[in-house]
Amino acid sequence: YIVNGDFTLKSGDVLYVSGKATLYVTGNFTMQSGGTKSSLIQIAPNSSLKLFVGGVSTTFTTVNTAGNAATFMYFGLPTNTSLSWNGNATYLGTVYAPQASFTLGGGGSTPMDFQGSVVVDNVNLNGHFSVHYDENLRRIGPISGYRVVSWREL
Repeated sequence: YIVNGDFTLKSGDVLYVSGKATLYVTGNFTMQSGGTKSSLIQIAPNSSLKLFVGGVSTTFTTVNTAGNAATFMYFGLPTNTSLSWNGNATYLGTVYAPQASFTLGGGGSTPMDFQGSVVVDNVNLNGHFSVHYDENLRRIGPISGYRVVSWREL
């Protein structure tokens, strides 16, 4: 799917993903929160979302996945320089936005979990976080570099 321009999930909106989906947003991607209702990306079991953003900024609130970090993959294109995650929920996914400044913001004394992997220019943590690399990504995640799968000695 392609969205030309900005994409905004308003407070209380849910983006439900069923099956294997790829979404390309040419502008900014924004998830809003307000009061007790935040916007939500809900990824169903046995489903996945690859999100590509070409705009300058991306703001996440809550992304719920059933599975592992490979079920939600975020790709910030070279023009994506600002990425933030604000919310009091677990993040399970991957982030590849090498030009972006990544701000994780939370409040209170409740630790929040970031599980998966992240490649960004720099990170700013505000709050209590536990950051975990999902080792399952080595087996099922995106392939990087070269891997020898077989050889024949001469």
